[in-house]
Amino acid sequence: MMPFPLFRKVGTLAVVLTAFTSVSQQALPKPPPDSAPSSGITFSSRTELVTVPVVVTGKKGKHLTGLKQSDFEIEENGQRREIATFQEITTLDSPMKTSPSTFPLSNFASNGQDQRLVTIIVVDLLNTPFMYQASAREQLLKFLNSHLNQSGPTALTVLTSRGLRLVHSFTTDPAILLEAMKRIESRTAWRDQAEPGQLSNLSTTNAFDESLGMNPTPAQLERGEIAAMQQAMSEKADADYAYFRQRDATLITLSALEQLAQSSDGIPGRKSLIWVTGGLPFTLNDPNSLSGIDSSLMSNYESAWQALNNANIAVYPIDAHGLVPPGIDMQSTRLNSSGSQASFGRRGPNFQLPATQNLLDSMRNFAQATGGEACYNRNDLDECAALAGQDSSQYYMLAYYLPKDDRKPGWRKLKVKVAAAHHEIRARNAFYVGEVKADDAHSIEQQFEEAFSSPLDYTAVPLGLKFADAAPTENGNRKVGFSVFLQPNGFTTDDNWIRLNVHFVATDAKNKSTLVFSKMFKAHLKPDAVADLMKNGFSYNGDILLSPGRYQLKLLVRDDLDGKFGSIAAPLAVN
Repeated sequence: MMPFPLFRKVGTLAVVLTAFTSVSQQALPKPPPDSAPSSGITFSSRTELVTVPVVVTGKKGKHLTGLKQSDFEIEENGQRREIATFQEITTLDSPMKTSPSTFPLSNFASNGQDQRLVTIIVVDLLNTPFMYQASAREQLLKFLNSHLNQSGPTALTVLTSRGLRLVHSFTTDPAILLEAMKRIESRTAWRDQAEPGQLSNLSTTNAFDESLGMNPTPAQLERGEIAAMQQAMSEKADADYAYFRQRDATLITLSALEQLAQSSDGIPGRKSLIWVTGGLPFTLNDPNSLSGIDSSLMSNYESAWQALNNANIAVYPIDAHGLVPPGIDMQSTRLNSSGSQASFGRRGPNFQLPATQNLLDSMRNFAQATGGEACYNRNDLDECAALAGQDSSQYYMLAYYLPKDDRKPGWRKLKVKVAAAHHEIRARNAFYVGEVKADDAHSIEQQFEEAFSSPLDYTAVPLGLKFADAAPTENGNRKVGFSVFLQPNGFTTDDNWIRLNVHFVATDAKNKSTLVFSKMFKAHLKPDAVADLMKNGFSYNGDILLSPGRYQLKLLVRDDLDGKFGSIAAPLAVN
């Protein structure tokens, strides 16, 4: 958590005239004579467009190209939906290019002209037992050595108990990622520390029986009862400890998924997320039915799924255990005296480390819900990683509109059909419709804190930023001017409303973070003004006060109409 109140309401603007400056002042063309008057136009982007990337392969995994829109059908909860847009996409493996800009700092992920083959690698040390981490890294090194020349921009991240860490940003240079991968060191996973036997003694199955002879005396009975009570208390302590470690791992994992989605949302098209892991910290039967997760984390779970859907991320979970002989439980190396894995109770539902089958089912269901492919029980994990890149090299992007009278929040099942012989389809089989409601102040504060703490720049709201030279003030501080630019179509309008929440956070050399600028822009605009902003983008000019020194500044912009974020981190020296 951040050591300062990041969110605070500072008022609103009724009309954006002085706050925002349109980048282009050119007049809009006059409408044709038979058009409706502009005063009757309402701009709204809240119409739900569901995008579904679809990979279609034939025999031997070769992509089927040249299919038409008429070859596809989409069903949502068993109801056929009319495909509104259709595009066959072949991605490039060259570096991503951004549009030229007068703003030297930006989070522009792409110019949107050509789509890239984008891959994100997550080395999950949080959920992977220590004994399997080294072999998983070796397989990834093998993948990078043999396949990365055929891949596009690839980013490398690692997940630990401290959260998500960026090892290296997007690059197409294999040598750089190889060196970065070698710097990743093994760490103890939560399962290593939460197995039965941390606090209890599993060398015996029944402490009470062990303490008794054939003809127990009253003293022996008393000692046996005490021993049994001590054992039960120890096992309960084990259960409680394991439960809280699992809850913490679940929260960190969901947060990482949402951060990855927010950071890649601005990159057009399908993205492949290679998740090398020892398993999810919860059991996933299907996206709408899961166990082993604290009910208080359901909003985090739904938020992560919605972000993954919006960003068109296909997850490829790779089981770090590799090929496991039959009869070996991957989740535990500690057995009780009967040779079976121990389980025990706690307050509420019983805690039990997921069995091997549950682990594999969860990985498979997670992949299918996002349009990816799970890889498990095999030792050629490098080939599994290569599949993720192959899938995104060519695919079809389908989209349809949700009916206006069918916006009930919850999970929707998807099914894509293709009129082609001997084919295999990879497309997400579910998506989540979020509830349209105003977030409370506490929820927004948490979202800002997570965006601030993330090592990744969020790209869902594309931003440009530049600073002016610092000017002295009477009290010895410096006034630093800034200009923030929002790209055309980079924000949401709803019935001509815009709602943007802008924060600047400065972190000094002593790692003290301070909120130095906070403003809420809420405006109901005339249609012509909205059209101009959506076409040309707009900028806001302001000032922040800082004392002389070196800072790490972070700009955070939240679009309050859809909950998406944009962020830019930049160093700043104030003289």
